[in-house]
Amino acid sequence: MNNNHRLFVVLIVGTVLLLLVFSVLTSNMSTGLLHFGEPRKFFSMVWSRGGERNDSIAAQDNDTTTTPSHVKTVFKMATAWLNISAVPHLRLEAPPTEIGSPRWQRLDNGSEALVYAAHYDDVEDLPVIRIVGIARVPLPYENVTCLYFGERGLDDFRFRDQGRLYHFRGKNGRNCRWEELLTGWKPDEKRRYIGSFVDCPLRKGDNDRPFAVSVTKGNDSILENYLPIHYSCEESCTNITQGSTHSSNDRKVQRSSEKLPRWNITRCFPAFFGKFDDQKHLVEMAAASLVLGVDKFVFYVESVGPNVSAALRALQKLGVAEVLPWNMHWRDPVVYYMAQFSAIQDCLYRHLHSSRFLLFGDVDEVFVPRNESSLLPLIQQYFAAKPECGAFLFLNTFYYLTLATAAPPTNRSDIVKDIWRRHMDMLQHTNREVKIFGPRSRSKPAVDPSRVEVGSVHANEKYRGKFKECTMDKKDALLHHYRAQLAQKQEVTTNDPTLWRFAEDIIRMTDTITRTISEIV
Repeated sequence: MNNNHRLFVVLIVGTVLLLLVFSVLTSNMSTGLLHFGEPRKFFSMVWSRGGERNDSIAAQDNDTTTTPSHVKTVFKMATAWLNISAVPHLRLEAPPTEIGSPRWQRLDNGSEALVYAAHYDDVEDLPVIRIVGIARVPLPYENVTCLYFGERGLDDFRFRDQGRLYHFRGKNGRNCRWEELLTGWKPDEKRRYIGSFVDCPLRKGDNDRPFAVSVTKGNDSILENYLPIHYSCEESCTNITQGSTHSSNDRKVQRSSEKLPRWNITRCFPAFFGKFDDQKHLVEMAAASLVLGVDKFVFYVESVGPNVSAALRALQKLGVAEVLPWNMHWRDPVVYYMAQFSAIQDCLYRHLHSSRFLLFGDVDEVFVPRNESSLLPLIQQYFAAKPECGAFLFLNTFYYLTLATAAPPTNRSDIVKDIWRRHMDMLQHTNREVKIFGPRSRSKPAVDPSRVEVGSVHANEKYRGKFKECTMDKKDALLHHYRAQLAQKQEVTTNDPTLWRFAEDIIRMTDTITRTISEIV
C-alpha cells in the first residue's frame, strides 16, 4: 500500500471516529444526561490580579445569545460541559423556569457539590448570601469564589469575594449518626451527599444589592451555575416602609424586618418523588390545614403522578401553594430522602421575613390545636409567653387508618353522611394510640424563621443567638399522624375525635379544592 492509500485510510477512519463521538454526545444531550437547559455555553471569568474587582467576562464560544434580564423572562441556564463519569445516574433536567425560580445546578464540573437556591440573610449584623445545596462526604473542598451580578445577567458583573462551602449537619459531615442509623451508610462509602451551605459575604456599607450570584470551586474560571438571589421580603411582605426603593435601577439594601410578613403560617414539605400520586390524602391534609390556620403551602416536586399534579395546580389556582422544581433525579440512593434537609433549609430561608411562623411536616400529618379555634393564636401565645424560644415542638401521636371507625361524635346525620360519602379518612378514623411520643421523637417543629439557623426534621439543628428549643404542651396541641399500616396488637388505642370540632369547615374546604381540581382537569 502506497503513502496515498495509507493517508486515505487514515482520513476515513478519523472521520468515522469523529462521527461516532458526535453521535454519542448528541444522544446524551437529547436523553437528558447532560441537560442543564439550552443554550449551553462556556463562560470564563477574566480574573484580575491581587483580588481587585474585575468587570470583564468573556464568552468562549460563538453563541451570541445573552442571559435574559427581565424578571419574568424564561430562564435558560448556561453552563460548562459535565463530566458524567463523576456521578453516574444523576440528571438535573427540568422544564424551563422563570428567572428567579430555583433549580439544582452543579458547583463544579465533577459534581462534588450541587447548589439549589441563594437567599439573602440579614438577621445578623453582617448580611450574607446563604446558598442551599448538598456536597459529598467527606467535604471535598471548602474555599469557593462568589461572583456577583446585576440584573442584566452575566454581562453585568459587579464584584467577587471569597466564600465557604460546609456541611450544615456537623463538621465535614462527621455528625451523621442519625442518617447512618436510617440508611446503613458508612462515611467511607462513595457517591454520598449530605446537606450543605455556601456562605457568600456581602461587603459592609455596600448599598447595591446584587441580583444573582455564581459560585465556583476555588478560583476556577468556569461558571457552572447562576443563582438569582431571593430576597425574602422583596415581593412577599406588606406595609412597605416609606422611602424604600424597589425599582430595577435602584436596589438599595433595606432591613427586611421593617416590613410585615405576608403570611402568618406556612407549611413546608419534603420533596415529592417517585411519581407520588396520593391525591386523596393530599387534599384532606390541605383542607384540614387551611381550616386550622395555615395560609400557604410550599411543595418541592421531583416527580408526581397526574392526580397529585392536578391537586397542586388547584392549590396554586386558589392562591395557597407555591410549587418549586426539585430537579435532582437520582437512580442510586446517594442522598437521604431526596435531600430532605436541604428542602427544609430552603423553605426556612425563603420565608425568613415573609412568614411569621413555619410548620415542617409530611402529607400524612396535621397540626391540630385542642382548645384554640386555630393554630395562629395558639402559636402566638406560646412565643409571647416564652420569648427565649426559637421553635415549639408538636408532639406526635398515631391515628391508624386500618382500625375500625368509631361511632361519629355528633348527632348531625348530614355531616356524618357527607364525611362517609367522601371517605374522609382523617375524620372517619378517630382511634389513636394512647402513647404520645416525646420531644425529638417523631415531633415536628413550629418555627420562628428569624430565630433558627439550621432546621431539621423532628427538631432543629441550630438556633440563632440564645434562642432555644421548646415543646408545645400535649394538652394544647398534637401532631396527628395518620398511618395506613397495620397497628401492632400491643398498641393501646383511645378514641380522640378532636378534629371533628372543625368538621363542617373541613368539608366545605375539601369541596372547594375538589371543585377546583375538576375545573382544571
